[in-house]
Amino acid sequence: MTSIRTLPQSLVVLGFFLSFLVYVRYWRTQTTDRLVGALVFMVASLAVIFPESMGIIAKAIGIERGADLVVYGTGTASIFAFVVLYAKAARVDQQVTRLVRAVAISEAKEPQRPAATPSNTTTG
Repeated sequence: MTSIRTLPQSLVVLGFFLSFLVYVRYWRTQTTDRLVGALVFMVASLAVIFPESMGIIAKAIGIERGADLVVYGTGTASIFAFVVLYAKAARVDQQVTRLVRAVAISEAKEPQRPAATPSNTTTG
């Protein structure tokens, strides 16, 4: 394999990168995460059922072997899973912070003010 990528490979990489950025910035919701996960599962299932299709698709976009395409797809899916799990952990962290803050505020006691002391002045 040469160090210079072919045009189809470069376009595929650029397409994945731009799609990923648009997805993370604008389309990310729990529902779309699940839909994308289901789509990845279906594509992986089809790759197992029809392994020769990976070779055909790989050749069409300028990758030598279908196995290489599977490895690239696995890397892409892993990055997606990492982003989803990171976002979920960040969301849980924010929820815990809000909860702890609310509990601390609700259990806070008013500071006790010192009692007024009678003055020791005598009237004369």
